[in-house]
Amino acid sequence: MNQRNWSSSEWLLLAAAPTMVAMLAASGFLVCRWRKRASSQQGETNSKLASSSTRDEAPKRAVWAAIELGGTTARAAIAIDTPDQIIERFQVPTSTPVETLTLLAAWLAEKHGVQPITSLGVATFGPILLQHTSPCKN
Repeated sequence: MNQRNWSSSEWLLLAAAPTMVAMLAASGFLVCRWRKRASSQQGETNSKLASSSTRDEAPKRAVWAAIELGGTTARAAIAIDTPDQIIERFQVPTSTPVETLTLLAAWLAEKHGVQPITSLGVATFGPILLQHTSPCKN
């Protein structure tokens, strides 16, 4: 039986990503909202959206978060409105999965303010084969 040699980024992602997502979800950091926008051309209205906003509230802006898990450095970024409008970046040396992801999650939680993050992307480098029977395995 061949033993799998995991790269540090594979190990970091596989070992800690589920924990990070659970931590973020439990803290209210991740807000999943799938809304169908009303089409003004068809005369549709969305009473849920209309009732949740008032004239005094600031318009909601899309907040994008990104995490990159590298073998030596882990990075995070926050963007407003569109993914290319990055307002702040953060990086830490990759250490243990719990330590690295805790630092990234804490930074994102601090930087996102009161408005929830509407999209979160996680990237890692190197092949990740979750199926050990994959024909793509070397």
